Amino acid sequence: MSQPTSSTGAMKARQSAKIAELRKILEQAGYHSLSEQAVVLGLSRSTTWALLKANHKASGVSGSIIKRMLRSSALPLAVGQWIDEYVREKLAGKYGHRRNRLRIFKAQVELGDGTAPNLQREPSDHATAPVFTPSDTR
Repeated sequence: MSQPTSSTGAMKARQSAKIAELRKILEQAGYHSLSEQAVVLGLSRSTTWALLKANHKASGVSGSIIKRMLRSSALPLAVGQWIDEYVREKLAGKYGHRRNRLRIFKAQVELGDGTAPNLQREPSDHATAPVFTPSDTR
């Protein structure tokens, strides 16, 4: 039996809201134009526009797009953290996908050896927050 429409609708709305966060993160990191956002994400302008529009009817951000973004050497730490959260939430079923679709997504985001990509990155020049170290306390 399928899930009630209102529950599925709420999950899809949650996914759209999560994707909309990405645009805010990019803007807070100083990337305001579509061209700047495309470069930092390692995507084409058209793909970036479609991604940041956040009107995904069903699938959300594909695993192949996630991997392309992770290959970007200019990816800010905050975007890497967003990707990590998005992948974990999607694989946990928070966006209403069926098991078969989640299995495909997991295979898309995994590395060749079956492990998840390393989402921890060094902060770039445009990182949204400074890295806290114990020596910062006074």
